[in-house]
Parts: sequence; C-alpha cells; structure tokens
Amino acid sequence: MPDKHDVAQMLKQPAADLRMRYGVIAAVNADGTVDVTLGGSVVVIGDVKVASSCCPIAGATCILMLSGNDLVVRDTLATAVAHCHVRRAAVQTISTASWTPVSFDTEDVDPYAMRAAGAPTRITIATPGIYNVFATAEWALSATGARLMSILLNGAGKAALKLNATGSGYMTTAQEIRIAQGEYLELSVYQDTGGDLNLTAARLRASWKSPL
Repeated sequence: MPDKHDVAQMLKQPAADLRMRYGVIAAVNADGTVDVTLGGSVVVIGDVKVASSCCPIAGATCILMLSGNDLVVRDTLATAVAHCHVRRAAVQTISTASWTPVSFDTEDVDPYAMRAAGAPTRITIATPGIYNVFATAEWALSATGARLMSILLNGAGKAALKLNATGSGYMTTAQEIRIAQGEYLELSVYQDTGGDLNLTAARLRASWKSPL
C-alpha cells in the first residue's frame, strides 16, 4: 500500500497547492481514518483522514482533497450517514424483577446492515463516532410496581429512565453517545409488578452525528 504522502506528491499540480480527486472508501478503520481506492486505478491509500463534517461509509464514493502533503476525505456521495432504526412489533413478555434486552423483530431503516438477524437485540457500529440515540418502550397497563428502561453500550447501561405504575405506560429517552467501531447498542427494560408484564412495543434508533 503506497504511503499517502508519496501519493500526495504524485497528485500535486505544480501550479496549485490544492487539488481534488474522487475515490472509493475501501474500509473504515477503528481510529476513524479510512483506506481509499483512487478513482480510475487500483491504488489503495491507507489511513486517510476524514473531514469532521463527513460520515465515512465503506463502499461509498468520496471526494479527496489535497492540501500541501495532507490527503483528506472532504465528502462522500453516500445517500445518508450511518444510521439504523429498529423496533419490536410483536408483544414481548418481560419477567418481574429482571433486566431484559428487547429483541427487535423489525428493521424500519438499516441501509448499512448495522443489525444482524443472529443478534436481534443489537445495533452494531461500523463507523465510529458520536451518535444520537433514541429509544421508546410501551407497556401493558398495570397498577403495580414501576417500569424502567436503559440504553446499553456493550452491555453497560448509559442511564436508566423510571416510570411509576401511575404513568401512561409509555417511556422515551434520547442520548448522545460516543461509540467506537465494533461496539453495540441495546435497549434493556425492567418491571417489578410481581409477575409477567407485556412490553407492547419498543424502538431503538441510532444516527451518526460527528466523529469521535
């Protein structure tokens, strides 16, 4: 793989210190840099930095900016930033006094395969960054106990939201979370009515906002 500074020197025009060229993002790295295949060639440049306003997506066509010896992905032609919206359409029975991950059965939006059928409780992150995360839960009504929900990152709760039995049975929370490549989100719920209680609906949404 060529050194990106060597490629920058090859691309630089003698009469200008700034040049743009297109390429395709071959891979998104854990540190937020990308490997890029230059347009019209098989040359792959590794560890290219990405502009703070750009969400890198593997396979997306990108615009490379050359300034001095630095090569930067300025923008991509991806139709959307990394995001995933999943929901629970069928009733899920939740046992009393036990935190339970929601098993999502429906993908509303998942253009970049962030949810796998073999892991229905998870949204797994391929593009590291700061994500806007939104969750809702709806419970069957009961006059006993309390209901709780928590967004989890790698199995650890970020914050718990509590609803007493006198509430409407609907809960919602939104958080901004820093998420590394390969980490995953879940929605966990809890009730302590003393018996089983139905979770009638739930949603979990994650949308890339900015780099780490």
